Amino acid sequence: MTARDDAPACLAYPLVPDATRQHVLVAAGTDSTAPASETLTLPVSSFDAEPSVRDVLAAIDLVDPQTVLPLRISELVDSTGTDEEQMLLLVEFDAVLAEAPAGYAWRGVDTAATGRMAPSSARAAVTAWVYERDHGWSPQRPVWSRPGWHARASAWMVEQMSVAGRPATSAPRLHHVCDLSVVLQAESAQGRLFLKCSAEIFRHECVVTRALAAHQPDLLPEVVAVEPDQGWLLMRDLGAAELGDQDEALWFEGVVGLAGLQREWLGRTAELTALGLPTRSLATLAEVVRSWSEDNEMLARMSAELRARWHAAAPALEEDCLRLDRIGPGS
Repeated sequence: MTARDDAPACLAYPLVPDATRQHVLVAAGTDSTAPASETLTLPVSSFDAEPSVRDVLAAIDLVDPQTVLPLRISELVDSTGTDEEQMLLLVEFDAVLAEAPAGYAWRGVDTAATGRMAPSSARAAVTAWVYERDHGWSPQRPVWSRPGWHARASAWMVEQMSVAGRPATSAPRLHHVCDLSVVLQAESAQGRLFLKCSAEIFRHECVVTRALAAHQPDLLPEVVAVEPDQGWLLMRDLGAAELGDQDEALWFEGVVGLAGLQREWLGRTAELTALGLPTRSLATLAEVVRSWSEDNEMLARMSAELRARWHAAAPALEEDCLRLDRIGPGS
């Protein structure tokens, strides 16, 4: 695909509902008595390059990016049939506004109204949102992309900071979000704290991290509190550089530290599995490799070249896993 020189590389469309979630914010082209055939134009922010999540939130001035968590950011498929290479994003928010800002208006949205949505590339995603709103939020959504999660998590974070003697001096705000986890941050007089919530498959992370930190505090962050049922992990800031920002000459220290952590827990597998940690031994990995080689549905999704390469490499990979499992980590 190609892109025009004057076209922005990315367009982000915020989907902002009112308290009832029956109306969303659109560009105000008419008054409240607008006819049912009115085009519903979503707000838009443009970017000259592919933006980060923080860039997207900072550019959407309809909500406060410091305190409002986007429920979900979805990449849209251009339905216009053009060949321009342009990223299109729909950014879903929880109900956070009492009044429509100047230049915008609340408009009722149902499955019929989504057919008048502009841009047309957003119609399928907004239709799916309307369906979930009316029939229940999909269990496929991460928990943090469901309405009300941010308020509950923030309240718990502030409460636990107070209990720990580090009362919050700022409201929790978004630090990181992706398909696998979300991280909130809040300031205190004693420093910054982070709340992490991982996807359901990693819910055990909070209690496992607490156990690891209790034995090797020099390698892990200080765990302030956990909420096992929600998978919430509240930690103090390590006060170090962001991952990947350190001098590359120091990266090996992370490998050494990880090896030391793993050696510390040799022979103590039962302690970790009791906390919910799944077992992923090398023998298990060998079984996974074998099962993939027999998974016709997965293999059918591969190109012929990739499928041939996998079949050529899989037997050796399986054997290597079993050989390393027999050797073991040593004493």
